[in-house]
Amino acid sequence: MNRVLVDTSAILALINRNDSRHHAASEIARFMLQERMQPFLTNY
Repeated sequence: MNRVLVDTSAILALINRNDSRHHAASEIARFMLQERMQPFLTNY
């Protein structure tokens, strides 16, 4: 399983349906699931 660094703005867009990038974030999240990619988040 590959790990992918995901910016918090992508997480917020995924959660907020009113975000202008929500659709793109959803598509990317779906792709990551299909490809078995694991999101990597950091607070740095």
